[in-house]
Amino acid sequence: MLKKTLCLFLILQASTFLALEALSKTPEDLKVEAQRYYWGKTAKQDYKKALELYEQAARLGDPEAQFIAGGMYYTGKGTEPDLKRAFELLTVAAEQGKSSPEAQFALAEMYISGTVIPQNFVKALNLFTLSAEAGLKNAQNELGFMYYVGKGVEKDFNKAFEWFEKAAYQGDTLAQFNTGMIWYMGNSDKGGDLVKAYAWFSVAAAKGHQGATRFLEHIGPLLTDEEISTAQELSSKIFDEIEFPGNKQQ
Repeated sequence: MLKKTLCLFLILQASTFLALEALSKTPEDLKVEAQRYYWGKTAKQDYKKALELYEQAARLGDPEAQFIAGGMYYTGKGTEPDLKRAFELLTVAAEQGKSSPEAQFALAEMYISGTVIPQNFVKALNLFTLSAEAGLKNAQNELGFMYYVGKGVEKDFNKAFEWFEKAAYQGDTLAQFNTGMIWYMGNSDKGGDLVKAYAWFSVAAAKGHQGATRFLEHIGPLLTDEEISTAQELSSKIFDEIEFPGNKQQ
């Protein structure tokens, strides 16, 4: 009986010591320790342990820890994906000035889908705009789509074209298809141009976009041999500029 009592006392004492030790750590201490587990430096890589430590720092109000833990919950690193917790942490981190184009994109996607929060196209538009202006190609394409269909903003085919093209030149396959569609439909101030549409559909098709391949089959018979030759030369130029920028001639 005495041995059992002594063992219980020692366990409780050790638990109290560990709890007090954890409470005495600053957010910086916790983040440094979390980084060791996250990157596997001076400790075995352990995303679950890293997340636990980032969570502790996040609860102490550290925006960087909130931002990192939010990203881990969003991607399911060290845990099952938890979009609700990801939204909470990424939002509070952003309110304290800690965010990134990727985090803004993730929050915008949640507002679009309405899975963990009610749909809000205006808030999604604002977040996509921040992310797109920072250069994230996925956000640029999504922003272009919102202008194209008029979600959270009035329809603006010129703005749609602008953002689709920006993303297309960064290598976003869907944006390349969408740029081709704008040229095909002719609904921006630039008007329609089947040669340019064919060129962009060719670029997207080369990246595996099946819809682009079908549009090529549709547009081909509408063009002369000379127009197809011009379109193919343009598509090769665009493709090389995107995929092999180092080979661009001065």
